[in-house]
Amino acid sequence: MMFNKFKSIVIRSTLCAAIVALFAAHSLAAASTSSGEIPKVIQTEQYALPKSKVLNLTEDLYIKSDSTILIDGAIIGGNTDNGDGTSITLIAATKIIINGPILAGDGLDADDTTIHGRNGGSITLDAPLIIYAGLTVSAGSGGNGADGKPGLDAGNGGQGGNAITRGVIITKSGAPVLLAGGHGGTGGWGGPLDEETQRVGDGGNGGHGGNADATDPHKQARMALGIIPLESIDKTRRSGVDGISGAPGAHARGGRGGDGGVGGDANFAIGGGDGGNAGDGGNARAGSGSDGSDGKDTCDGFGATGFPPPGGNGGSGGNSGFALGGSGGRATRGGMGNPWGRGGDGGDGGSTSNGDPGNGGNGGNGNGAGIGGSAGNQNYLIGGRGGLGGGNSGDVSGGSEARGGGNGQMCEWLRD
Repeated sequence: MMFNKFKSIVIRSTLCAAIVALFAAHSLAAASTSSGEIPKVIQTEQYALPKSKVLNLTEDLYIKSDSTILIDGAIIGGNTDNGDGTSITLIAATKIIINGPILAGDGLDADDTTIHGRNGGSITLDAPLIIYAGLTVSAGSGGNGADGKPGLDAGNGGQGGNAITRGVIITKSGAPVLLAGGHGGTGGWGGPLDEETQRVGDGGNGGHGGNADATDPHKQARMALGIIPLESIDKTRRSGVDGISGAPGAHARGGRGGDGGVGGDANFAIGGGDGGNAGDGGNARAGSGSDGSDGKDTCDGFGATGFPPPGGNGGSGGNSGFALGGSGGRATRGGMGNPWGRGGDGGDGGSTSNGDPGNGGNGGNGNGAGIGGSAGNQNYLIGGRGGLGGGNSGDVSGGSEARGGGNGQMCEWLRD
């Protein structure tokens, strides 16, 4: 009797949790398709976007789940009321699985009502494990600034958005994913001479490129949850006694800085407008490789010979990601006049760095020692190229070297 009562409570609790999760997922989809409005902040036990649903964003989207986030549909970035590209933030306590497209919005170019280009949207994915169906997570690019009217300065280009991951991110086949910062917008050309005010406009500044940033603060959480990244996408990897290789770190590419605008032209009696400064390239920080898992101990098992099999070999560590800093934007000339306007400064290239490669897993003990897994490799780093007009190249700093796993030992009772 007591067991049946307990069973009934468990079933009701499970159904309630499922209904809450389904309602949370359905409520967002319904809001986007019927009323055209999408909640800006969603906090839920579990979130799922069905394959049939498309979220067309008109403001930033923030979803936080106490367990998983599953995106089978599409999230398409648009623009906020002020023209900035919409940003997307997904945070989950265990996993984020993305099978459909997610796109941050590009910032709008300046128009008749605005002078400056608007900023591109950012994408942030934060979970112990992120499985992504595509190859590139791209942030939105900044819009271009407007050309100045006679006697007036031009508009600046918008900033590129950032592509950020916190945790291990891999494709469905276990390959690394590229994070791409958005490009900065181009500055407009300075307005020509206004005969009435006898003034010319300066060129607009280029927008800075967005950053690409991969970090992994969730190593301890994965261990506590028993999440092994490459095993999560292919259960057959754990069919034997050998350890599983560590996942590769994400690649990173900073966004390109926007070019500065040309200064406005004057005449032989008035100096030309100054050229706009170019935007800096975005910084790129590639991800760390995760550690290989240990090979299994086999001393408690017995094979066909009546003795244990050899211990499992340790898994190899994952390679760190490749990083490329964004190129600085190009400076342009000052306007014609007497004297000519000063040319703008070239943008600096973005800096690059990456995390540590993964350590190899230890070999297991058995009737023959398991071999320790090899350490992951440090990937290439290339600093961003400085833009024409005096831009400096970006700094480069790599992670530490990883260690290989230790070999296992012969079973103690077989050594006697």
